[in-house]
Formats: sequence, structure tokens, C-alpha cells
Amino acid sequence: MIRKIPAAMLLCAMAISAVIIIIAVSAAADRKKAANAKAADMEPEVKAEATLTVLTEIGYYLKEFNGELAVFRGLSDTPYKRLGVGLDHMTDEDRILLKEGLYAENEKKLKMLIEDYTS
Repeated sequence: MIRKIPAAMLLCAMAISAVIIIIAVSAAADRKKAANAKAADMEPEVKAEATLTVLTEIGYYLKEFNGELAVFRGLSDTPYKRLGVGLDHMTDEDRILLKEGLYAENEKKLKMLIEDYTS
């Protein structure tokens, strides 16, 4: 036996869903406004410092370090991980790129870079 859902129940469920969506969107907008207000209250130097901190904490660089490949976190000068792979077998173009550093925004992309340069 197939029972039909009354139209009133269906409308009620849709109305409740709409209210939940409106509340969620409103809360997200309020959080964004509060974050923007907090950022506006900061001194310009503090804003720049906070931005730099975020940039240095995100991502990895595959770079040359003492003639070998190494992984650096953010803008650190100290290797996070030394790979023990020399640059002797690489082209001049690759050496130049690795001198500057190749950016990877996450570990998955970092693994792909390491695989490309070590195989």
C-alpha cells in the first residue's frame, strides 16, 4: 500500500528547511561581519604581521639546500625535511627553479613535486 504524503506535511517540511537555511546563512554573515570589524580595528602593522604569519604557516617549498633537495615549511630558512637527493643529474633549468623554490600548497602537491624531481 502506497500512502500519499499530504500536501500540508510537505509544505511544513519545506518551510522548516527554509528557516534552517536562513538562520545558517544569517549566522555565517554575522561571523563574517565580526571578523571584518575586528580586522578593521587592527593597526596596519598588526594586520600586515598577521597576514605574514598566515602566509608563512601555509604551504611548502621544494628547494635546493647545500646541493641537495629539501622541503621547507612556509618561508622558513631551516629545512623541514632533507631528501638526500643531489642536483647533479638535473638540468640547469631545474637547478634554477629549485634555487628559487617550488611552492606546493598542500602535502599532496608536495608529494607530486618530490616524485617529479626524484624519479
